[in-house]
Amino acid sequence: MTSQRPGISVSFTATSSQTSLAPDSSVISDNGDSDVGETSISPLLASQFKKKRTSKIWDHTPFGRNQIVRNTEGQIIWRCKYCKGKPAEYLENGGTAHIYKHLKSHTTLHILTPNEERAAKTRNHLEEAFSRMSQNTNPLKRRRHDDETTDLDADKFEQLYVEWIADCGIALRMPTRESFRALLKFLNPGVLSILPTSHQTIREWVVRTFGTQKRRIRQVLQSAISRIHFTIDIWSSPNKLGILGIVAHFIDSNGELVSYCVALREVHGRHSGENQAHIVMNVVEDYGIVTQIGYFVSDNADSNDTLMNSLQKCTSLSIY
Repeated sequence: MTSQRPGISVSFTATSSQTSLAPDSSVISDNGDSDVGETSISPLLASQFKKKRTSKIWDHTPFGRNQIVRNTEGQIIWRCKYCKGKPAEYLENGGTAHIYKHLKSHTTLHILTPNEERAAKTRNHLEEAFSRMSQNTNPLKRRRHDDETTDLDADKFEQLYVEWIADCGIALRMPTRESFRALLKFLNPGVLSILPTSHQTIREWVVRTFGTQKRRIRQVLQSAISRIHFTIDIWSSPNKLGILGIVAHFIDSNGELVSYCVALREVHGRHSGENQAHIVMNVVEDYGIVTQIGYFVSDNADSNDTLMNSLQKCTSLSIY
């Protein structure tokens, strides 16, 4: 596989022995329009997979979760068990987005994609948190005691607070504002016992949450069932800082194509390819995924040629 643009041609010889990133999740047939013909079924071949199928889409086929069904071209397919007539079929290595879209067309199933399930869980957590905060059996009595204890989950409050300030760009000093504290006191006076009074504590919360999320992403990356591919770009921020962005793309352990922004690093000194390569390798080594490197995609800036050549010197991978 190569990535070619004017001025740069990049490819790594490393390939995945498990799952390839297909550029398109091609539909083989849909609702009676199939021209695939007969398929072959290989039962109980779970041992051929290094990891068993875990995606929920395999609960909606007429075959077992780990049975292999191939079309006449020998491609492994997913087949819908709800279609009348000729069932819809999709390539297994084409991702799950089109399959979920098709399943949603069967309105009685109430199917949720993994992203929708995560969003629903987040909404439930928020609703539960605000419900607990609004519960107050005797508000007039509680408002007389700012320093009393509370039954609120301090860890969950910290998580939600950090998510809020990160998502909305809220200043770390917000808890020091009397008007803000008065608002939270009105909602639930007990929250003041777990709300910091110093912006330094909020900073510690942010750093701690960052460390927790980074460890989680590191585990997801290391358990990827495909090679990990990267898009890289460098630009200048409004305050004149050189920022290198690195985004990883891969198939996770659930068979989903996912992307993570794994780094936004300041480039000190010249924006040379050597400096950028040094940052990229630090990031890859930090996440422990050197042996899982796939392809790099970037624009046609001259420095990217040097970037690729420098990466070649740092790894055993070949670039051409």
